[in-house]
Amino acid sequence: MTAYAGSRCCHIMLLAFTLLLEDSIIALAQRAKDGYVLVRVPENSVNILAENSVFALQDTGESVGTQGWRKMKITDRQSAVNKVNQLKRLNSFPSNYQVEVDWEVKALATPNDALWSSISGAMNRISAPAAWDITTGNANGQTVCIIDTGINLNHADLRDNIHPTLGFNAITGQAGSAVNDDNSHGSHCAGTIAGVGNNNVGVAGVSWRNKVLGCKFLTADGSGSTSAAIQCVRWCRQQGAKITSNSW
Repeated sequence: MTAYAGSRCCHIMLLAFTLLLEDSIIALAQRAKDGYVLVRVPENSVNILAENSVFALQDTGESVGTQGWRKMKITDRQSAVNKVNQLKRLNSFPSNYQVEVDWEVKALATPNDALWSSISGAMNRISAPAAWDITTGNANGQTVCIIDTGINLNHADLRDNIHPTLGFNAITGQAGSAVNDDNSHGSHCAGTIAGVGNNNVGVAGVSWRNKVLGCKFLTADGSGSTSAAIQCVRWCRQQGAKITSNSW
């Protein structure tokens, strides 16, 4: 796949059928998104943390997911990690609340090979060629939602397998073509999962026919936050996707 990087295949984490390629080159880096923390407020409760100056938190009004988590701004200039540790030690911190760091995640390495030979070893290890003798996928089967840097909507090895909805950009809040990839990491993952096979272009994905959706939460430099990733998980579920790729 001519736009994709790396000498080894991307490590794709799927929830249903597992497409794990052992020679993964994707590394994980985490650091806190300073200035903010995530707080889970009990159902049908007023956010008392925002009303008490002892906690030094300001409610941003931004909900994260569907389980009562909210994004709150730190007002006493502490780092996010220190603030979470401080709150968990406070006797006055309500026991029915939860507080966590809003981690930043980043895809550190991107593959750059375009030839089948670059992934043939990994494909053989998961017996993909033998599976293709039985089936090469189903366009009406499971849709995989790629939670990453987006998807290259115009790539010859991808465009026929992109779901009509295209995707969602959790950074800008826009749907459709706003999911277009400005990094290539998400496109590589999409290609490993569902790159069109046997078309004389680039390489072949594990499935040649299943559809992919994109949810972009990682920026052009490959970084994003836990809270934005959660928004993508929620959006993917709303589209009916039961399988996600989370290579970060």
